[in-house]
Amino acid sequence: MVNFQENSNVTYSYGIRRVHRLRDDDDIDVYLRAFELLAEGNRWDKSQWAKLLVPSLSGKAGEVYANQSVADSHNYDVLKTAILAKYEINAVLSNPFQKYLQKAR
Repeated sequence: MVNFQENSNVTYSYGIRRVHRLRDDDDIDVYLRAFELLAEGNRWDKSQWAKLLVPSLSGKAGEVYANQSVADSHNYDVLKTAILAKYEINAVLSNPFQKYLQKAR
């Protein structure tokens, strides 16, 4: 069990089942979607997602995190958008259905 304390009034506790550490050969879309499914399935507060994802990042995704402002580094949606941009994936192509259509062409 891991506890995150934001202030003296709020403590977040999570039974951690983490996705594996990001490897160079991982599909970043699949990796982030797996993380999101894990987070949603465990009912983690979305405000904590970035903090829970960061220890698993490496390579280009780790570089993105290191170059974010403090505020942006704590915002999962901003961090995800920046990571996808680094991998040259736009929001449309990160949608599995759009990927399927793109491959079918």
